[in-house]
Amino acid sequence: MTQEEGYIRAARTNPAGAGGEISFAVMYLYVVWVVVLFDVHFFLGTVVFGPLGRLASLVFVPLLVMIAVNAPGILGWAKGWVWYPPFLLLLLSAFVTFPSAANQLYARAATQFFVIYYVLGVATAVFVRTARQAVPIVAMLFVQFIWWALHARNMGLVPWHPGLRNYDGFGGLMVQGVAVSVWCGMATRSPWLRRLLLGLAAYCVIGVMISFARGAFLSLVVVAGYLWYRSPRKVLTAMWGIVGVVLVIGAAGVLFPGGAFWSEMASAFSEGTEEGTGGLRWALWMAAIDVFKEHPIFGVGAGNFGAFASTFFHVGQIEEYPFPGALYGQNLHNSYFQILSELGAVGVIGFTLLMIDFVRRNKAIQTPEAAERWKARTGGAYNLRYLAYALEGANLANVLSGIFYASLLVPWFYTTWIMNTMLWAVTRPDGKDASMVGTAPAVVPEPQRWPTRGGLRGPVADPVGITRPPP
Repeated sequence: MTQEEGYIRAARTNPAGAGGEISFAVMYLYVVWVVVLFDVHFFLGTVVFGPLGRLASLVFVPLLVMIAVNAPGILGWAKGWVWYPPFLLLLLSAFVTFPSAANQLYARAATQFFVIYYVLGVATAVFVRTARQAVPIVAMLFVQFIWWALHARNMGLVPWHPGLRNYDGFGGLMVQGVAVSVWCGMATRSPWLRRLLLGLAAYCVIGVMISFARGAFLSLVVVAGYLWYRSPRKVLTAMWGIVGVVLVIGAAGVLFPGGAFWSEMASAFSEGTEEGTGGLRWALWMAAIDVFKEHPIFGVGAGNFGAFASTFFHVGQIEEYPFPGALYGQNLHNSYFQILSELGAVGVIGFTLLMIDFVRRNKAIQTPEAAERWKARTGGAYNLRYLAYALEGANLANVLSGIFYASLLVPWFYTTWIMNTMLWAVTRPDGKDASMVGTAPAVVPEPQRWPTRGGLRGPVADPVGITRPPP
């Protein structure tokens, strides 16, 4: 019997799937994912009790302890990708510039976010060893938008969230929600869940409009084109696209009478880089380039563009900001100029490599071979190709939003990359860059054993559920 046949039989006969039990470490990791994706610490800190806003930092401590306890075993089997080398470049730049940052409080807060996302990525690579264990995290990908919809309702923002109480930030998130909801709706086998997610996609479209954010609307247009391009049934998708256009036109007339919505969207082109907010943003971007030239390798420190620029430029040097002090705390409204000025060339290289890594692994999980392994190891939970499209669409939405908003420190980029790597890892063939310890068939018709000099031994398990071959 082949290994893949063993997986298929195990998936059919074992309710837990071909992945073994859910360990304490995996269950705790799910909790951390909830904290990061749903930002419950901000909710609790704002709505319930202020100090609870620090919950995000506290929940990562046990996760670090579990990684440290298992470090010897992890080092024994982990491949280079587990440590996210490109991400380490972002961390390196943030840490190197921290001592000299103009505002160390800003630098500490921004660096802390990078550390949190990095630990989440490594912990996911370490503890999520099977496709079955990955399924709950995949579900969080779309459930998060239900959470945001419940809190935003018809306001176009989330009042208690530090980033999403801004209309621009909420609009960008809703663009991501459109792609995720559509593809996850297509991926599920549940009719009621599919209808719920397609309805959620419609809400996200309306959410973009309510936000009144020009950048978000332009991003939505591009994402809609992407959905049609990826669709296996282009005629039907085009028909639904027409329905979507009618929905947008109708909503624009109801929500913003007198053509106010279309006038606002058109101003994105009429203003250009010469006047209005377009002119202000262009001035900030050119200032970011000047700041980069001053500190080209590591930048001026995470979160420190404004703090540095306020003393770097002299009075009258920037026409739109004649008094440099006004730049203190300014939002660059562009993730890429933010990376350039705050993390320098090292940060740009790290971010670029992370994007390349995402594309390469996403293509791998779109293959029929990966889909077959996913189906066998999960018992058919979701369609893997459509999940890959959901992540691809989310990443595209993040890239587009990054042109208009400084979204480097919100979790959307990083959680999308981590989920993408997770799905790639748990659908690899054994022995060929397989997941974490390898998606080793812990459940097959015959017990898996490893030869040793003294005979045969089974797998060795540690207290938090990491199972690895003995030396």
